[in-house]
Amino acid sequence: MKSSFNRDRKNILLVEDDQFKQEMIEKVLVNALPEADICKVSSVRQAVAELRTTSFDYVILDMSLPSRPVRPGGAQPISMPAGGIEVLLELAYDSRSDRVVIITQYPEIELNGTAFELPVAKTEIEKIITVNLLDVLYFEVSSEMWKENLKRLLR
Repeated sequence: MKSSFNRDRKNILLVEDDQFKQEMIEKVLVNALPEADICKVSSVRQAVAELRTTSFDYVILDMSLPSRPVRPGGAQPISMPAGGIEVLLELAYDSRSDRVVIITQYPEIELNGTAFELPVAKTEIEKIITVNLLDVLYFEVSSEMWKENLKRLLR
């Protein structure tokens, strides 16, 4: 497994299928860590492939993800509400220590058929999946709070 792109720089995996949201998150990442290497993927399959070959300082993770990327001329993949859970399970299976920040535009995260509001979602995820989860942030276009919280977590 590659340890990173460039060990002197932070290595970030950004897993987000919404282009607009991905661009907003990337701006915050570049502002907070201008020298970081950012690998952007948009599906569970792509995220798992990256995790199998590279270690990351941070994994910025959406929860609702398609299983595979969009293919030109192909059928549109369906977003899975628990797609992000699949990525967390991959990290746990490999006993990875990559620091994870979940950023979601939904007020709840579903785990094993139960919806948990974001303030308790981190604790509930940690009860069933052993990962280095720093926080769960609520993404709102009009809010600065998620941006400030993400910057704080990257320090």
